[in-house]
Amino acid sequence: MGDYLRTVREASGRVQRDMPYSSGHVSAVENGCSMPSVEMLRTYVDLGGDYKTIATFYAAARKATEKKKRQQRAAQRKLTNVASNEADDILTEFQKTIRKISAKIGGFSQTSYALIGQLEERLEKRQAELDDDDPLLTLLKNGSDDEWAGGF
Repeated sequence: MGDYLRTVREASGRVQRDMPYSSGHVSAVENGCSMPSVEMLRTYVDLGGDYKTIATFYAAARKATEKKKRQQRAAQRKLTNVASNEADDILTEFQKTIRKISAKIGGFSQTSYALIGQLEERLEKRQAELDDDDPLLTLLKNGSDDEWAGGF
């Protein structure tokens, strides 16, 4: 679509600065980096572009953009599910380790149990908030022990 729009603009004798949009936006649209608005497409029709050709290109570009967005959302859901599964595994391992320690030392004090309970609650809360930008997800992936101390 971008090449066609550039051809229409150039055939009309206009340069990007002559368009009623910033030259950066015109460039991005003509290079296929941005989707034009319907109003912008009308400008190209007014310059002599074929309405049906522009409409066909626009429909195809929108369809491709929607497909890409669906793929990105699916990938995001998959990442979140993987992170959630990793967090479940880590929490389960933590609970097993605490039980092993308790068995070896003959139990924990009430204060220790309270602190362990608070830590488990925080881990579960953070697990529920996991998303691609969450620092906990980064921590889970990297496994840095130093960050555990200051992260809670």
